[in-house]
Amino acid sequence: YNPHLPVVAGFDPGIGGSAFIFGQEDVNGRLIVLGELVQEGYGATRLVQEKLRPYARRHFPDAEIIIAPDPAAGNRTQTDERTVVDVLKKHFDVFTNPNTEPILDLLRPARIVLYGVALDVCNRAAVEGLWSRGHHDLTLVTDATAALDEERGEELLAEWEERGVELATTDEILAHLPDVPFVPREDGIAQGAPA
Repeated sequence: YNPHLPVVAGFDPGIGGSAFIFGQEDVNGRLIVLGELVQEGYGATRLVQEKLRPYARRHFPDAEIIIAPDPAAGNRTQTDERTVVDVLKKHFDVFTNPNTEPILDLLRPARIVLYGVALDVCNRAAVEGLWSRGHHDLTLVTDATAALDEERGEELLAEWEERGVELATTDEILAHLPDVPFVPREDGIAQGAPA
């Protein structure tokens, strides 16, 4: 591989398993496939920590890695289960991750639902960052977040609601999702099942 060029990791996330294909474009415009990483049973955090990061360090130690998820990752699967592309971050602001904007560009979400801690730090950075980039169809799940400074949190909620950010509870969000029954797998972990 050429350490002076970025390595693109095509990412196909899935409920049953996921795969990365690593490649670079050569000077003649040809895609050179450098490797693949296929796994199952990993959530996003474990996948990055236990599989992707060690593989990339071992095979492409000096390369900039660009993760390009399959655009269909935001679509429903044929069994009406959903796949998720998680944007992993190391700082309070999700936009410090260079993959955030390309993922948003690929998925073009109609609505973005936000939750997590802390409302007045990470969520604030996400709401402001998304809003400034033209993503105005935002929903904040109010009972799935908490502010470090309660008073500032209340001010932010009022400000965002006035601006047009929808505030909703977990129950209100779940009421809009299709019913997907869950059945135990042989390993005891619940999984979605076709209706």
